[in-house]
Amino acid sequence: MKHIALIFTLVFVLALPLWAQVPIDGDYLKEPYVYPNGDQYWGRIKAGQKNGAGKYLYKNGDLFEGAYSEDQKSGRGTFNYSNGDKYIGEFKGDNKEGQGEWTSHFGEKYVGSFKGDYKHGKGVFTSANGDQYDGVFILGKKQNFGLYRFGNGDTFEGTLLQGKKQGKGRYKFANNDVYEGYYVNDLKEGPGKFTHYTGGFYEGNFKEDRYHAQGLLVTVGNDRYEGNFVMGQMDGQGDMTWANGDHYIGSFIKDKATGKGEKTNRLGDSFSGQFEDGLLNGQGKEKLANGDSYEGGFFKGLRQGKGQAIFANGDRYQGPFLGGKFEGKGLYFYQNGDQFEGNFKEDIKQGQGVMHFANKDLYQGEFKDNQFSGKGVFFFTEGHVYKGDFKLSHFDGPGVLTYKDANRLQGDFKNSRAQGQGTLTFTNGDTYKGEFDLGMFSGQGEYRFKNGDKYQGEFKEQKRSGKGVFSFRNGDQYEGDFRDDRFEGNGKYKAKSGFEYVGEFKAGLYSGSGSLSDPKSGVYKGDFAHGLRHGAGTFEYKNGDIYQGDWVENRPEGSGLYNYQMPDKIYSIFDGHFQAGLRQGQGTYTSVNGAVFSGLWYQDQLLEAK
Repeated sequence: MKHIALIFTLVFVLALPLWAQVPIDGDYLKEPYVYPNGDQYWGRIKAGQKNGAGKYLYKNGDLFEGAYSEDQKSGRGTFNYSNGDKYIGEFKGDNKEGQGEWTSHFGEKYVGSFKGDYKHGKGVFTSANGDQYDGVFILGKKQNFGLYRFGNGDTFEGTLLQGKKQGKGRYKFANNDVYEGYYVNDLKEGPGKFTHYTGGFYEGNFKEDRYHAQGLLVTVGNDRYEGNFVMGQMDGQGDMTWANGDHYIGSFIKDKATGKGEKTNRLGDSFSGQFEDGLLNGQGKEKLANGDSYEGGFFKGLRQGKGQAIFANGDRYQGPFLGGKFEGKGLYFYQNGDQFEGNFKEDIKQGQGVMHFANKDLYQGEFKDNQFSGKGVFFFTEGHVYKGDFKLSHFDGPGVLTYKDANRLQGDFKNSRAQGQGTLTFTNGDTYKGEFDLGMFSGQGEYRFKNGDKYQGEFKEQKRSGKGVFSFRNGDQYEGDFRDDRFEGNGKYKAKSGFEYVGEFKAGLYSGSGSLSDPKSGVYKGDFAHGLRHGAGTFEYKNGDIYQGDWVENRPEGSGLYNYQMPDKIYSIFDGHFQAGLRQGQGTYTSVNGAVFSGLWYQDQLLEAK
């Protein structure tokens, strides 16, 4: 019997909680009790149960500080969750119950009534973004009629069932937009009106929060649509007038004009035909306020396919379009009578084509960016023909220009003029080969005359100018400066006969300082004018005589010294005045034997001796 009693006592002791086996001071547990699952408790106990003020630390980090009754949280307390959430308030039966305040680690807050661990009854819930609901909760969900304040300033007044708007209500946005109408499951449903704070509005039927069936929409910008809607989009027949004056009447699909319709814009342009996604697509017509018109194919609002465009200025295009632009082989008729037939790319003449001009000129060849460019032939009404390279509608590059008189220019061109190297062959037999500038001989070149004469040297503005050599068919040659096709400046003229002049020229004649050598008469060095010895100079005659002095028109005139050569190169000397090549006026003659005759002379004779 004693053994049985001992065994019963041991079993009872082992069955008691751990705090029944640890030292206690009154009913207060000094040391934390550690449960087998790792939880810990400090506080008051009674009859082996938590009772009164205590602190309970859960293994997961949650912490409760507050009142217990019969081992359950009861009364006021604070529960700190390991994730940062927190509840301060009343407990009952180990649950939050009564008035309390709950905050979440990410900023939510609820102040109000709790029951069975749920928000239940009257309370105010503030979300992390500042939204706020002031009303009734049932088992954690917003219920019945209430006022909902959002953190962004929005408010809702109406019925909430299980947290969702139901029935008639009024929703006002922070920016003063307002919806008044009916809700089903938190969504606008049925008749209602949405008014934008600036004055735009929609009035009509809603379905699932969107405009649906018949309605009137006036936008903030004062665009106006009246007609059918399908799930928030204009769909079906409708009439749309934009604030800018544009207007469309016809079929809509998903907010876009799709189907048959007519549209006009504020400028007076009109469009009719088949629309898709708000744009003409298929066959249609355009009539523009500026007088332009088009009839033909469209794709996504742009002209595409075969069509004809007529312009207000009288021009007309007929042919294919792509992306709203001329594309492919087409015809363009100009109001002035010009006509183009050829290839277009993006509204631009590009590739091969023929341009007929009203004046009967004609170009046939390559185009680039609306300009003659590449290889081509240009026929002038007058009969000239150019064949070669073009650039920016000008002759540019190598080419051949044949004039109506059959003169032929072959060479390089720039801006429709010969530029650079070229050869011009004249029907009269003359030829020029050399440099051109602005269509004229300019620079280095060679000009050959049919008669055998030849010039080689510099040209300027179609004339011999600068340094050059002129070779005459008879063997004579001039080498030196030229100006305006004449000898001008310094040069050397040498005749086949041996005649030679070296010096200055003017207007094609000896003029200025020079030296003239004539095998028949002698050598003159001095001044010239208009091709004649004129001024001061010295003439060494072939017979040995020497005259040094003034000249007028090829003859000694004025003061001079004449040395007459005698046998053995002994000279008689006349020092005096000459006129028309004869001694005339005062002078002195000294003979080889020393005789001196001084006085007045007339026509080579001494009239009066001193």
